[in-house]
Amino acid sequence: YPKAIEDMTAFIDAAPDKYRAYAWRGTAYEQNQQMDRAIADYRTALKKSGNYEYRFYIARAFQKMGRMNDAVAEMTAVVKQNPEEDEAWIKRATLYFDMAKYKEAIHDYTQALETSFGSNETIYRARARAYEKLGQKDLAQKDLKKAEELQKKPTVSPI
Repeated sequence: YPKAIEDMTAFIDAAPDKYRAYAWRGTAYEQNQQMDRAIADYRTALKKSGNYEYRFYIARAFQKMGRMNDAVAEMTAVVKQNPEEDEAWIKRATLYFDMAKYKEAIHDYTQALETSFGSNETIYRARARAYEKLGQKDLAQKDLKKAEELQKKPTVSPI
């Protein structure tokens, strides 16, 4: 990763408006355990591109640092700007679950189910785990049953 960082730094020096180079260098920094530098580069990529997806990268780095509230704040910014972004709801729900904030996790998993266009099986399973943590076994069982039903359905209709 040091060579990748060196190469991306040279590229950024030559073309400072190329936001992807900041993201690439940020990833190299992250892999090299230089989280503060990674976050700084991801923020630069976000600012230069306006692409909210770089907030996912920032949240991931904060999560690795154990700065869960900061990671949640990044995902909150995404869901406020893009309430139909199911992956942001899922990511924030998972962060809440890891923080033992199960009610918040359930809320976000529910939002993800309402906005998701893909298979919801894993979301139902995750929400069931949160219900179990709160002792709501009947709701957990209901979600697990729904997940099992979805697992049995083909994801693509045969021709």
